[in-house]
Amino acid sequence: MANEHPEPVVEVAYDRSQPHRYSYWHAGYGNAPAFGAAFWVAEAGEYRCAPGFVTGDFEHGDWTRIFYQLEGKSTLLFDGGGREINPGDLVLIPTGRGFRYEAPDGMHYLGCSLAGKTTEMVGRNQVEVAVLGLDQEMETLFTRIREVLVTNLPGAAFRALSLLYQLMARWEELQTRQEWPAAVDNAVRFLRGNYATPFNASRTAQAAGISPSHLRRLFDRWIGVPPKRYHTRCRIDQAQGLLREQSLSISEVAHHMGFSDPSHFSRVFKRITGVTPSEYQEANSR
Repeated sequence: MANEHPEPVVEVAYDRSQPHRYSYWHAGYGNAPAFGAAFWVAEAGEYRCAPGFVTGDFEHGDWTRIFYQLEGKSTLLFDGGGREINPGDLVLIPTGRGFRYEAPDGMHYLGCSLAGKTTEMVGRNQVEVAVLGLDQEMETLFTRIREVLVTNLPGAAFRALSLLYQLMARWEELQTRQEWPAAVDNAVRFLRGNYATPFNASRTAQAAGISPSHLRRLFDRWIGVPPKRYHTRCRIDQAQGLLREQSLSISEVAHHMGFSDPSHFSRVFKRITGVTPSEYQEANSR
């Protein structure tokens, strides 16, 4: 199945074909990866929608769509029902499902589109609305998927799929977080609040009220990665925000994140994101 965009592209600021529909949009597009993958990420972007915004299956019927609302209220009408959508809600609309997504007063959302045999991939064939709350990690994952499609570096299609699975894992994590042991929740909050401080297993375990070995076992079970790796991910997420939103040098960002050596920061950043800090910063300055 070929995508209508033969090469990944970027759209920034105004959609000139529909000047009153968006006040801003920034999107990347991708094709099916090599080796005959059955599904792929066809589009990912950020959208600030003007009052009176409407979209629906009339333009997205061939794709599975995922919307993550950040600001404003909207209404979702679909086969069999309707829902009010609020900030922090995530909407999944499988291929072929009729829907209408509208925001009379405008809204701000992140979204991605999946092409190919997406029902098999996402394991769902009904419209779903998940009340997840506003979550920085979800926002970061949507943004990283978009950036991968925009930069189009070697392996971009596979990297976008990898990030999509991380996004779905975070979705499931947020839905089940109330089941986490209190120690895990306390440790997660501690690590996110101390992203600029080098990881310390004893201090993290103390914040959780358990031993370091017990904490690692709980993280392996509930988070899927060790506490140190989770902390590194938090640091890089914050670094991405600084690189996107502020005019800081890479050395300054490394310092803010608690890295004494900018070269070490760059190596860790590339290992986590697949691009160097300079490549990331350049892609987000366009």
